[in-house]
Amino acid sequence: MDSSRLIFAVAYIVIDLIYVVSSNPVYDEVVKRIQGSSMRGLKGPMSYFAFVGAYTCMALGWYFFAAGTATLWAKTMHPLKAAFLSGLIFGLTVIGTFNFTVYLMFNEYSTSILMRDMLWGVGWATISTMAYIYLKDSIRF
Repeated sequence: MDSSRLIFAVAYIVIDLIYVVSSNPVYDEVVKRIQGSSMRGLKGPMSYFAFVGAYTCMALGWYFFAAGTATLWAKTMHPLKAAFLSGLIFGLTVIGTFNFTVYLMFNEYSTSILMRDMLWGVGWATISTMAYIYLKDSIRF
């Protein structure tokens, strides 16, 4: 197991969580329009299960697919280009699947929220993967 990749996977999740918590009022407004009440939040065992499940899936995806692919591709192309492409594809796939599915399902899910979340999610996946490739050899435990 690559310790620097694990550290970056945790950092990826922590910083994404900070974004989500700080954006809670914006998303809560959209959720109220869709379902007529606020977001569930972390209330009860099922919401903790969903929280842990979602972030575990994101961390595993970033660890194996974004960082793993970038590491592999860096053997045949410039490492930062490999990281950029890998992070971009990971972000588009994961964040795009979520956002476009929600946009398809709910009339009140606005295009501006879709774009905001896509910019954050794809941008953060790309930047964090590039940072990992750039710094991975200097972080060893």
